Order: sequence, then structure tokens, then C-alpha cells
Amino acid sequence: SRFGGGAPPRAGAPALRGVALPRVHVDLGNVSAERVSVASVESVLRHLDFTSCYRAEIGQGHHDDGNATLAIEMDEDRITKADVVGGAFSPALRRCIGQLALGRRVRDADTGGATAKAVLRFSLR
Repeated sequence: SRFGGGAPPRAGAPALRGVALPRVHVDLGNVSAERVSVASVESVLRHLDFTSCYRAEIGQGHHDDGNATLAIEMDEDRITKADVVGGAFSPALRRCIGQLALGRRVRDADTGGATAKAVLRFSLR
């Protein structure tokens, strides 16, 4: 047959091995903010490639999905702290996402220190 010729799937291989990495995705969910507008926070976070961190996680054999919260703190210029809380995700994924957000400029953050929380939805579509 013209479709044959490939090796059969290995028995006992993890089911997610067949998941194409491009189908792995991180979506930005609800954002809450204090002393800065939600729109300002969303505009920064929507441009960050959190999915690249998740692809690396899946590539390392971690197959967790679900939600986590990105908790950020800002001074008048930039994100000064970014921590991923919740979910069963590895420390490497948490560091990767935190590093993506850290140092990013947020428009109109209050000089007294602004905070925000953003739900991140990790999915294996």
C-alpha cells in the first residue's frame, strides 16, 4: 500500500508521545490587577510566548495540563517579580514563564507598586 512502510507504534509508549508539539498551547485567561489597568497587563502578557515554555516541558516528558496563576509585581516601569503558582507544573516551566515576564514594561503602572494575577491555561489540544 502507498501508506505503509512505517514501523508500528512501540508498545508501552506514553500516549502523549503522539501529540504534535504545535498542538500544545497556553492561553491567557482572566486577569485581575491593582494600581494598574487590566488592559495594560493584558497587552504585555498577550505578546509573550508562554507556549514555548510549555512545549519544552512536554518535550521533557512532563504531560501535565490545567491552570496556574501568574502573580506579578511591578514598579513604575517594569515587572519586578513574576511567579507561577498552582498547577502540577515543574520548577523549570515555572522559571521559564517567570523569566519571560520579568523586566517587561507595563504602561501606566502606579509608582507605589502595582500587582496583577493572570490565569494561564495549559492545554494539550
